Amino acid sequence: MGYRSFGGYYGAYGMGSTTVTTERILQVEVNIYEYPSEKLVWSGVVESTAPGNVKQMADDAVAAVRQQMIKQQLIAAPATK
Repeated sequence: MGYRSFGGYYGAYGMGSTTVTTERILQVEVNIYEYPSEKLVWSGVVESTAPGNVKQMADDAVAAVRQQMIKQQLIAAPATK
Protein backbone atom coordinates (compact mmCIF):
# COMPACT_ATOMS: atom_id res chain seq x y z
CA MET A 1 0.00 0.00 0.00
CA GLY A 2 1.51 3.35 -1.01
CA TYR A 3 1.26 6.58 0.94
CA ARG A 4 0.26 9.63 -1.01
CA SER A 5 1.12 12.14 1.69
CA PHE A 6 3.45 12.52 4.65
CA GLY A 7 0.46 12.65 7.00
CA GLY A 8 -0.86 9.42 5.54
CA TYR A 9 2.37 7.66 6.54
CA TYR A 10 2.20 8.76 10.16
CA GLY A 11 -1.54 8.22 10.28
CA ALA A 12 -0.82 4.52 9.81
CA TYR A 13 0.99 4.53 13.15
CA GLY A 14 -1.86 6.12 15.07
CA MET A 15 -0.20 9.45 15.80
CA GLY A 16 -2.39 11.38 18.17
CA SER A 17 -2.39 15.01 19.12
CA THR A 18 0.85 16.76 19.98
CA THR A 19 1.37 18.95 23.01
CA VAL A 20 3.99 21.66 22.85
CA THR A 21 5.32 23.25 26.02
CA THR A 22 7.88 25.95 26.54
CA GLU A 23 10.15 26.46 29.50
CA ARG A 24 12.31 29.41 30.39
CA ILE A 25 15.86 28.43 31.32
CA LEU A 26 18.43 31.00 32.37
CA GLN A 27 22.13 30.15 32.55
CA VAL A 28 24.76 32.37 34.12
CA GLU A 29 28.45 31.64 33.55
CA VAL A 30 30.69 32.71 36.41
CA ASN A 31 34.43 33.23 35.93
CA ILE A 32 36.62 34.38 38.82
CA TYR A 33 40.09 35.72 38.06
CA GLU A 34 43.09 36.36 40.28
CA TYR A 35 44.20 39.98 40.43
CA PRO A 36 46.52 41.35 39.06
CA SER A 37 47.75 38.26 37.14
CA GLU A 38 44.33 37.79 35.50
CA LYS A 39 44.68 34.02 35.96
CA LEU A 40 41.35 32.14 35.87
CA VAL A 41 40.95 30.48 39.28
CA TRP A 42 37.35 29.27 39.15
CA SER A 43 34.62 28.83 36.57
CA GLY A 44 31.11 27.49 36.77
CA VAL A 45 27.62 27.66 35.31
CA VAL A 46 24.50 28.33 37.35
CA GLU A 47 21.18 27.36 35.78
CA SER A 48 17.68 28.32 36.80
CA THR A 49 14.48 26.90 35.35
CA ALA A 50 11.59 29.34 34.94
CA PRO A 51 13.07 32.17 37.01
CA GLY A 52 10.29 34.44 38.17
CA ASN A 53 12.25 36.90 40.29
CA VAL A 54 15.58 37.83 38.67
CA LYS A 55 16.98 39.38 41.87
CA GLN A 56 16.19 36.22 43.85
CA MET A 57 17.74 34.10 41.08
CA ALA A 58 20.92 36.23 41.22
CA ASP A 59 21.07 35.92 45.03
CA ASP A 60 20.63 32.13 44.74
CA ALA A 61 23.37 31.98 42.07
CA VAL A 62 25.80 33.88 44.30
CA ALA A 63 25.01 31.56 47.22
CA ALA A 64 25.54 28.46 45.04
CA VAL A 65 28.89 29.75 43.75
CA ARG A 66 30.01 30.60 47.29
CA GLN A 67 28.99 27.14 48.52
CA GLN A 68 30.97 25.43 45.73
CA MET A 69 34.04 27.57 46.37
CA ILE A 70 33.91 26.70 50.08
CA LYS A 71 33.47 23.01 49.22
CA GLN A 72 36.52 23.16 46.92
CA GLN A 73 38.45 25.02 49.67
CA LEU A 74 39.04 28.07 47.48
CA ILE A 75 37.61 30.35 50.16
CA ALA A 76 37.18 29.88 53.89
CA ALA A 77 33.86 28.90 55.40
CA PRO A 78 32.23 31.61 57.53
CA ALA A 79 33.21 31.55 61.17
CA THR A 80 30.57 30.13 63.50
CA LYS A 81 29.76 31.93 66.75
